[in-house]
Amino acid sequence: MEHNNYDVFISYSHVDEDHAKELDYWLRSKGLKTFFDRRALRPGLPWVRAVEDAISRSNSVALLVGKQGIGSTQQYERELALVRQTEDKTFPVIPVLLPNSVSPPTGFLQLITWVDLSGGPNISAQNQGLSALLAAIRREDVESAAVRGSICPYMGLSSFREEDAAFFWGRKAAVDELVAKVRDYGLVAVVGRSGSGKSSLVYAGLLPALRRQRTVTWDVVALRPRATPLHALVQAFDPEIAQCGSTEAATRLETEVELLRTLVADTVMRLIAHKLANAPGQPNRLLIYVDEWDELYTATSSLESINARTQRAKDVDCFINLLLKMAAMENVRVVLTVRADSYGQLIRHPKLSRLLPFQQVNLGPMLREDLRAAIFMPATRAGLRFEPPSLVDQILDEVGTNEGMLPLLQYALKETWAHREGDTLTANGYIAAGRVVGAIQTTAQRIYDELSDDEKMAARRLFLGLVRPGEGREDTRARISMPEDSLMLAVVGKFAGRTARLLVTGSETATEIDRTVADRPLNVAPIWIRATVEVAHEALIRNWPTLREWLDDNRDNLRARAAILQQETEWIRQGRRPELLLPRGYQLERARTLLDRPGDVLVEDLREYITLSIERAQQYEQAEYEEKFRVAAMELAGEIERATGNLFRLDETLKNLCENVRKDLPFEFVAIQLNDKETKIIQTVYGVGLETNWYSIAKHSYRIEPDLNPALWDIQAHIAASDPPRAEIISGRDSRFDQFIYKAFKHENIERVFAPIILAREHEALEACRWNIISREPHVETATSFDRRVVLEISPGDLDRLKRTGNFEIIGTIEAGYRSRRNISQRDSEKLIELAGRYAPELRRASLENVFAIIARNAMRMLEADAASLHFLLDREEKQYIYEAWAGHRYSSITGPRPEGLGYQSLQARRTMVVPDREKNHDECHMRDFFPEAYAEGMQAEAAIPIFFSTGQSGLYSAHDRHHVDRGEKHGILYVRFNRPHWFTKGEIEWLEFFARRATQAIQQATYYTLYRENARRLVNLHSVAQSLADNSESGDILDAIAGSAMNAFAADIVTVYEYQAAKEKFEHELGIAGRFIAIEKTRWAPLEPDSSPYLVVKSGFSVYEENAPSNQKLCPPAASQNALQNRFVVREKITSAACVLLKTNQEIVGAMFVSYRRHHEFTPDERSLLEILASNAAVAIRNRRQLSRVGSGEISTLPTPQAASSSIFPER
Repeated sequence: MEHNNYDVFISYSHVDEDHAKELDYWLRSKGLKTFFDRRALRPGLPWVRAVEDAISRSNSVALLVGKQGIGSTQQYERELALVRQTEDKTFPVIPVLLPNSVSPPTGFLQLITWVDLSGGPNISAQNQGLSALLAAIRREDVESAAVRGSICPYMGLSSFREEDAAFFWGRKAAVDELVAKVRDYGLVAVVGRSGSGKSSLVYAGLLPALRRQRTVTWDVVALRPRATPLHALVQAFDPEIAQCGSTEAATRLETEVELLRTLVADTVMRLIAHKLANAPGQPNRLLIYVDEWDELYTATSSLESINARTQRAKDVDCFINLLLKMAAMENVRVVLTVRADSYGQLIRHPKLSRLLPFQQVNLGPMLREDLRAAIFMPATRAGLRFEPPSLVDQILDEVGTNEGMLPLLQYALKETWAHREGDTLTANGYIAAGRVVGAIQTTAQRIYDELSDDEKMAARRLFLGLVRPGEGREDTRARISMPEDSLMLAVVGKFAGRTARLLVTGSETATEIDRTVADRPLNVAPIWIRATVEVAHEALIRNWPTLREWLDDNRDNLRARAAILQQETEWIRQGRRPELLLPRGYQLERARTLLDRPGDVLVEDLREYITLSIERAQQYEQAEYEEKFRVAAMELAGEIERATGNLFRLDETLKNLCENVRKDLPFEFVAIQLNDKETKIIQTVYGVGLETNWYSIAKHSYRIEPDLNPALWDIQAHIAASDPPRAEIISGRDSRFDQFIYKAFKHENIERVFAPIILAREHEALEACRWNIISREPHVETATSFDRRVVLEISPGDLDRLKRTGNFEIIGTIEAGYRSRRNISQRDSEKLIELAGRYAPELRRASLENVFAIIARNAMRMLEADAASLHFLLDREEKQYIYEAWAGHRYSSITGPRPEGLGYQSLQARRTMVVPDREKNHDECHMRDFFPEAYAEGMQAEAAIPIFFSTGQSGLYSAHDRHHVDRGEKHGILYVRFNRPHWFTKGEIEWLEFFARRATQAIQQATYYTLYRENARRLVNLHSVAQSLADNSESGDILDAIAGSAMNAFAADIVTVYEYQAAKEKFEHELGIAGRFIAIEKTRWAPLEPDSSPYLVVKSGFSVYEENAPSNQKLCPPAASQNALQNRFVVREKITSAACVLLKTNQEIVGAMFVSYRRHHEFTPDERSLLEILASNAAVAIRNRRQLSRVGSGEISTLPTPQAASSSIFPER
C-alpha cells in the first residue's frame, strides 16, 4: 500500500451520516486512517480541487449508497474517484450498499469490487461485509459477482438517476440543447408527452454534463410542487426542517411560507445565499429543478371551497413569480419539466408566455438510431449481448417513433434482462417478457394472478387509489399514504419488489397548520414523516387492461375520491380546521354516496374526513332544525294564545247570531244555549226579545240517562243529544220544560221552535239537507186546542251525505218564537237551523275546544308529524277524556285511555315518554311490540307529553316533583305520532315540552276565563234571585222559587227546600221542589221521619257536600230493611252527588236546601261559596215571610235586607 495521508476516503450523503459515522468508527478501530470530515479539505483551494486533492492523498474511496441513492456532493466525488481510477487501474473505488438502500446504482457497473452492508439495520453486526470492505481497501480480491450481477442496465418504469448516466443513451442532441439553454437562460422548460423521458433527460443528461464543468460547482434543489407548491419549495431548500422539534419545524415551515407570500425581494436572495453557503462543497451555482410542473394544474379539485381555490391560485402565482425572480439571478438556473397536455396552461401565465418557446426544449420522438443506442449501448456497457443480433431491430420495429413507448421499451428490456441466459438477452426471453407492448401488463397480470383471492380484492382497491382520474386529460398517478391494511401491504410488497418495480415506495414530510386571522398567532400542529406509495410510471395505468377495466367501472367514484382527497389534504395541512370540511350540498352528498357505495375505490383514508363533514353538517342541520323549532314553537304557541283570545269574542258572536235571526226571520225572541262538555250542562248564554233574567238563569244537564223516563229529560238537552238531529215546534206546556221558568216567566202563551246548532265541516251540505215532519202529536201536560208539537228530523239520505262530508256535531241549541200563539212554519224552522249552522264555526272558534284543536294541529305541524291529539279532563265514570282534539291521521285502535299505554306512563312519571326510545335501547320497530294494533295502522313512533294544572298552578312537572296524579288536579296528554321511522331527539322533546307549557298556560287561561264568565253569570243570577226573593217574600211559593232558582243556577237535577222551625225543632210539612222526580209524590207528601236526612244535617249544624251521596250516612241514613233503604230519597231518585246547605240567618237555622245530581258532581270551593250566598238570601226571605205579620202588629218596623253577593266568590289570581 502506498504511503498516502489516508487509507480510505469515505464519501457519503448527509442523510446517511449516522451509518457513515458507524462505519468510520469501525474502520478506525481496525487501525485505518480515514478521511471522513469534509472540513478537513485543504484550505485555499476551490472545493472541487480540494476534493480532488484529498482523493489523490487517499489509497481508496468508499462510496456509501443509502436509501436515497447518491447525494449531490457525492456525484462530484464519484466522478473524481473514477477519474483517478482511469489513471491508476489498481486504485479501489468501492461502492458500499448501506442498510435500506433501494438498489445498486448502475453508474458503478464497471467496478469489480462491491460491498453489501444492506443486510441489517446495524453496520457493525455485518461481519462478512465489513471483512470484504477491509480487504478491498487493502487491495485484496473480494467476491462481489452477486452484487454486480443484480444490476440491470435498463430502468424499467423508473426514471434514470444521475448515477445511471452511463446507461443513458439516445438523447445526446437533446442533452446538448438543454445544456446550451441552461448556459444562456435563467429558466428553461423541457416539454414532452408523458413517457418521453423528461425527468431522465435532466437527471442523467443535464446534471452529469454540469458536473463535468470544472470552472463552476453546482448544487441541485429538486422538487415536485404537488398541491402546496410554496411548502414544497421551502422544504426543498431546507430539507432538514423535519429534524427540528415537530412544533418548531411546523412553525418554521409556515413562517417561511408566509414570507414567500409577501414576495419581499431580499427573501429570495437570502434563500439562495443560505442554500449555497450551507451546501456541502460550497457550490457557486444553483440549479432548481421542478419536476412534474403540471401538478400545479392537476393537483386541485373543482370541489374545493371558494376560499381554498382562491388561496391556491394565489400560491401558484406566487410560486411562479418566485422562480422567475430566482431565474433572474446570475448564479441560479431554473429547469422545469411539463407534460405537453399542460403546456397551454403553462403559457397562460403572462411572464412565462414571454419566455417561451425560446427558453424551452421540446422532447420529441427519438430517431431510430437513437433508439438503437438506447437499447444496444447499455447492454454493451454491462457486458451483455443480444441473441440473435436481429432482436434489436425487431424491438425497434415494435417501438416505432412513438415517444410514449419509451417506458414500455425500458420495461420490456428490463424484463428481458430478467429472463436472460447468462450474459445473453435472448428472443425467447423477450417473448416471455411480453414484448414491448405487453411487458408491463404481462408482469402486472402475472403478479396479480399469483395473489390470493383476498389479496386480489385488496389490489383492486389499492390501485384505484393510486390513480388520479383525468378531468379532460389522461389519468395520472397519485401518491398516497402507505396503507395500514395487511393485505394491501402484502400487495405493495409484491408489486414494488426488485423483480417488478411497478410500484414505488418512499416517504415525505407533512404538517398540519391552522392559519388564523393576521393579527393572531398561528396554531401549528407538529410535522411528521409519512410512508408513501405510488405507481412507478403512468405507462402502467395506460397499458394494463385489468387496471383500465377497474378504472372504467369506478370512474365516477374515482373522480369523487380525487376531489375529496384534495379537500382532505388541504384540511390536514391547515390543522383540521372545521370550516375546511366538506360543505353541505353536492360535495357532501357525493362524499356520502362514495362512503356508502365505494365499489372498489379505497375510502378508508377518507372515512374520518367524510364522517366529520357529515357530523358537522348534521350539527348545522340540527341547529337549523332547532332554530326552526324555536321559531315554529314560538309562532305556533302564539296561535294558541290568539285562539284563547277568541273566547272574549263569544258574546259578540252570539249577539250577531241573534240579531241576524230577528233580521232575516219573523221571530220576536231568540235564545241560544251552548253545551259544556266538562260539566255536561246546556246553558242559555244569550237572548233577545224576552226577560233577560230568563237568559241568565236557565241551565240544565244534557246528560241523557237511557234508563230514565223521557219525562225527566230537558227539552234543550233532548234536542242537543238527538240522533239523528231533530227540531221541535211547541206551543203550550211540555213535560220536558223547566217548570219553574215556565211558570215564573209566564211562557204559557208563547210558541217556539227548539233547533240544534250543527257544526258541519261543509256548511253547504247542511244547507242542502231536507227535514221531514215525523210527528204532529201534542206532548203536553194539559192540552188545549192551541197546544201543538211538531217534530222535524233530517232525512236519512241527507244524513248519510252529511256524514260523508266529515264529522258533524251539535254544539248547542237555538230557541226562537213568538210571545203569542202563532204558527211557526217548517220553512222558518229550517232557515233557523241553516243560519245557526252558518254561525257554528264562529261559535266553535270562541270555545275551549277550538283551543284544544289548535294545540293538536300545531303540535303536529311543529314536528312535521303525521298525527297529533290532545286528550284533556278524564271522565272517571265513563273512563274517557271529555275533550279530544285530533289532527292528521286518526287511528281506529285508539278508543280510550290504556293503563299500559304511553300516555298513562307519562302521567305516572310526570315526564315526556317516547317510543322508540334510544336511551332504553329500543329498535325502530319497538312500536310493533308496544302497541301492535296502532302499529298495524301505520304508527311507528309516538311521544306523550303530560299536561297538569290546578288553581294557581300549571305546567309540566318533573318526575321528582309529584309521584301521582292528584284527584283535584286537571290533567291531559298531548300525543305526537309518526307513520314513518322517527327517533325523537333531545331538542325535539325539549321544544315539545316548551310548547306543552305554553299550551297549558293557554288552557288554564281559557279555563279561568270560562270560569270567570260562569261565575259572573251566577253572580248576576244571585243578585236577581236575592232581589226576587226580597220582592216576593209574601208569596206562598217562596220555597218553590228558592228551589227553582238553585236548580237553574247550579244545573242540578233536583232541588228540595225544607223550612225548619228551630223553636219547635221540627220541619214544616210544606216544602219547595224543582226538577224532574221519579216519585214526586213521595217527596212532596211523605212526612219526614226523625232519622231522615234533613233532621240529621240540622242536628249536626253543618252543611254537607258529598260527591258520593249514597255512601254518606247523613244524606242516605241506614235503614232497617232493604225496602226502607230503597225508599230513601237518594236511592229512590237515583242521586249520585248531593249537597245539603243549611239556611241560616243570625245563626238561626230556618231551613235546609238539598241540591241533588243524578250524575257525578264535584262541589268546588267557588260553588260552595255561591251556594252559601244563595242559602243566606233564601234564609232572609223565609224569615221575612214569618215576620210579615209581626210588622203589621207593630212588633217590628222593618225587614232584614238581602245579603249582597260578593265578588269574593271569584278565584283569586
